Amino acid sequence: MTWNIAGLLLVILNCFYVPFVASFAYQDRETVITLVINLYFAANILIRFRTGYYSRGLLIMDAKQVFKQNFNLSLVLEILAVFAGTLYLYVDVDSLKYYTFFTLVRVRHIQGFVGKIEDNSYFGKGGTGLLKLLRLIIVILGIAHVSCCVFHMIALEEYNKDPSNWLFFDTNPTKSTLARYTSSLYWAFATMITVGYGDIVPSSSSERIYTVFIMAVACGVFGYAVNTIGQIFNEMNEQRIAHRQKIRQITNYMKRKHLSRAMQVRVRKYLEYVLEGERTHNAEEQRQVFKMLSDPLQNEVLTEINGKVLRECRVLAHSFTQKFLNAMAIYLKEITLSPEEVIFRVTCQLCQWYSYINFVRRKTRTTNRCILYRLEKSIFSIKNAIKYSKL
Repeated sequence: MTWNIAGLLLVILNCFYVPFVASFAYQDRETVITLVINLYFAANILIRFRTGYYSRGLLIMDAKQVFKQNFNLSLVLEILAVFAGTLYLYVDVDSLKYYTFFTLVRVRHIQGFVGKIEDNSYFGKGGTGLLKLLRLIIVILGIAHVSCCVFHMIALEEYNKDPSNWLFFDTNPTKSTLARYTSSLYWAFATMITVGYGDIVPSSSSERIYTVFIMAVACGVFGYAVNTIGQIFNEMNEQRIAHRQKIRQITNYMKRKHLSRAMQVRVRKYLEYVLEGERTHNAEEQRQVFKMLSDPLQNEVLTEINGKVLRECRVLAHSFTQKFLNAMAIYLKEITLSPEEVIFRVTCQLCQWYSYINFVRRKTRTTNRCILYRLEKSIFSIKNAIKYSKL
């Protein structure tokens, strides 16, 4: 996961660093940053040929098949990007700065890196929505940054032929890099949101053609941004609205059946407790996805999950073999109980001569352990459970 996070950060750095250097600081370019970025992607090419892949749910580790899987157009583009990203460090030709823009093809890796990070992490729907919003902001900033850098490059080339363009009137090429970059970025955002104050305007045919292109791109970006923001808020509120609807339905049902007010409150509070847990952990969705697995794979997953719980109980771990615990793990069922709820009530006088064993998972902010209790009372509740000593 660390490798994927580093790759994501380097892709973002590459998208911001390369256009800026080519447009504003080509003569004072930094070698270390460029080498770090390109060495990472060169190493990533080699790692791809030493890493297996999944096909139809099966892990493929055969060297020939791995080579065939990775020898494609994406590999060619990555090799060319590494070559274009390092060549200008060793050949002092100004025209090579245009070839460095080819390294921007690496933006196609962002989706892959983000997907791998999300697969190995759990953010919840709220966290996923915030990540989508952050990704949208980075996309908009990246497009504006690249647009302003290219616009400045065009103006700089035109300035050598005609010193009367916007660069002369607004900043002058001799001004600081920060002043020229700020003016260019200001133009990019003003153009993208179609404001166009008119203080920085394209004066040559090349600048006008480029401005038309940016306006067309900005229309798509604006529509994409509005649609994405709407989807993010809908996804964050969708489950909450569905849960409120369920509570309203059960409330109407209880009123229609003339249940006592105390019972109505208990039912509503229990549903709120259960639904809040589902909203936080997406329990129902997880169960539906789990059912899609094959039966043998479900048993393996249950053995690993429940077997870990059983092994934490010292009485069972010392009394039974590992094979028996693994077999028993398949049949364990997990239920959700609210505080103060009775787990079971002994009604048979004969049953009181026996002792019962229950497993209670006591979960707090710092612990999530299975605690084994021996029940010797006729009534046992969650509140009582935490008062017993661990055996």
